[in-house]
Amino acid sequence: MAKNKETIIQNAIQDHLNKEHIFNVRMNASATMAGMPDLFCIYRGYAVALEVKTLEGKPTELQKRIVERFRASGGYGCFPTSIWDVDELLEEIDEDIKTFSDLVKLGKPILC
Repeated sequence: MAKNKETIIQNAIQDHLNKEHIFNVRMNASATMAGMPDLFCIYRGYAVALEVKTLEGKPTELQKRIVERFRASGGYGCFPTSIWDVDELLEEIDEDIKTFSDLVKLGKPILC
């Protein structure tokens, strides 16, 4: 049975995360509420939601709202079409951690 393009991308992303020793879980669409992202992972202590799409695929309004809520709650999320999109998000997290660390070193107040 041929896999659909989105499943192939999901598998590639999950393989990539596993090779980098990044904890990740694929969500079973039939076992979760509608609109939940395909993959969740923990990177450097931050929760990450990944709603995988093909180049032609577009997130639904519900998927957009859920990823937006996830980010508003302190997590990270995106709609990757490749492992490179995931790497960009991980780099964003690394940059945010560096910025936070630099502010702490400078004695700047951090608002939560």
